Amino acid sequence: MNEAFSSQVRTWQECEIIDIADENKIRITWSYFGELTHDHIKVYKSFFNSSLAKFPRRTMEGFYKCNYTGWFGSPTVYFSNQKYSFKELEHLVKPLLDNEKEGNFEVI
Repeated sequence: MNEAFSSQVRTWQECEIIDIADENKIRITWSYFGELTHDHIKVYKSFFNSSLAKFPRRTMEGFYKCNYTGWFGSPTVYFSNQKYSFKELEHLVKPLLDNEKEGNFEVI
């Protein structure tokens, strides 16, 4: 991870950590990256609360839409806290994949 972060200042850098450990211990462990991101670290105990679940295949687009455009909506394609079969996962993300084929990477 250290190599992925350069010395450049990036104003909107975010880091999400998904872990069931004590949040204070996590923040101490990740304090170096906290300094690099100006403490823009979010800690989630569940994957389903993270941006990865809220915006599958569109995490950065979702971040941009929420933080730059002031969008307060909800995506229609997201992972909820349930068990999925591979067929169900395929069906869930198919609209995103179809849009990608057309060059459309919007949050839907």
